[in-house]
Amino acid sequence: MAQPDEIVRAAILIRDELPRLLGGRAAQVDARLAELLNSAPEEITDEIIELLRAHPETRRWLRAYLGRPDGEKSLPPDRGNLAAGSQPRRR
Repeated sequence: MAQPDEIVRAAILIRDELPRLLGGRAAQVDARLAELLNSAPEEITDEIIELLRAHPETRRWLRAYLGRPDGEKSLPPDRGNLAAGSQPRRR
């Protein structure tokens, strides 16, 4: 299971990706993420996961970012270089 700091980092990183991933729905999700990120990490991780899992595009991104198939940490996608739904590169 992902650690709270990893979930918070994912929430921070995905904010720049939201327009590409969600189009017109991005502003609403970004506003909610901003609210959550102003709270204590231990209080918001479940809400961040719930919010990002609510949309297939952000759910795929989150799964790819937090996934560790070989114990490796995923990197966030390069903004503008990947098609929607692409997986983050691995270190």
